[in-house]
Amino acid sequence: MISTGRGDWARRIEDDGEGTGWGELGKKLKNMLGRGGKFADLGKSPMTASVLVWSPGDGTKLFRNVDVSDENVENFVKSHLLPDTLHSDHDKVSDDQKSSLLRDSSRADKLEAEIDPWDTPVILICGHGGRDERCGILGPLLQNEVSHAFNASTPLSHARPGLQPVSFSGDPNKLSVGLCSHIGGHRFAGNVLIYFPKYYGSAARSEGHSLQGHGVWYGRVEPRHIEGILHRTVHQGEIIEELLRGTC
Repeated sequence: MISTGRGDWARRIEDDGEGTGWGELGKKLKNMLGRGGKFADLGKSPMTASVLVWSPGDGTKLFRNVDVSDENVENFVKSHLLPDTLHSDHDKVSDDQKSSLLRDSSRADKLEAEIDPWDTPVILICGHGGRDERCGILGPLLQNEVSHAFNASTPLSHARPGLQPVSFSGDPNKLSVGLCSHIGGHRFAGNVLIYFPKYYGSAARSEGHSLQGHGVWYGRVEPRHIEGILHRTVHQGEIIEELLRGTC
C-alpha cells in the first residue's frame, strides 16, 4: 500500500501523482510487476489500480522516505514484494525465469529507506470516486462511521501517513483507517479490506487474535454494518460470511 495523503485519485492511479514520490513509486512498481514487466507473473498482473502488498509471513512494515530511483525500486521489489516460493504453474518456465520471480532477501541491504514495524490493524475502504461514483460516495461515509464507532482520542502525532488512528473503546489496541483506490468490483461497494499484523492480539485474548497475519475482504458494506464488523471481526476475530468476498 502506498500512502498518498489523498482521498481520491485519477481514474488510472498510474496517471496520477505527477512529480510526487508516491506517483513515481506507483508507476515504477506497475511497470515492473504488471503485465509485460520484468517481474510479471506469467503475464498475469498482480496489481489493480491500488498497490497493495501483504506479507503475513514477515509481518507488516512501514517504509518511510523510499528512494524512487530505478535501482532502489528494483531492490524493494526483490527484497520484499516477490514470493519465497512459486506455484506449480511455473514448472514450465526456465530456471532463470523462476529465479527472477523469487524473493532475494540479500537485496534488502541495498535498499535505501527507513523501515519500521507496523503493529496495528488497517482498515482500507475503497473511496475511488474518480473510478466509480458508488465508491466515491460510500467510501467517505464508511470511513466516518468507523471513526465515530471508535474512541478517536489518539493523538494525531501517532498517525500513520495518510491514515487516521483510532482506539477501540475498552481495548488498548489501535487501528488505522483510510480510503484506498480501486480494488475491483464496483458493484460490491462498499468494499472494505481489513489487514491484521502478524503479531496482533487483544488485551482480552491472551492467546492472540485468530486473524493475526491475515486479511479479510468484505463487500456491499453499509454504514449500519460497521459496528458489527468492528466488534465481531476486529475485536473478536470472527468472519462475517454474508459480507465476505475473500481472505488471505
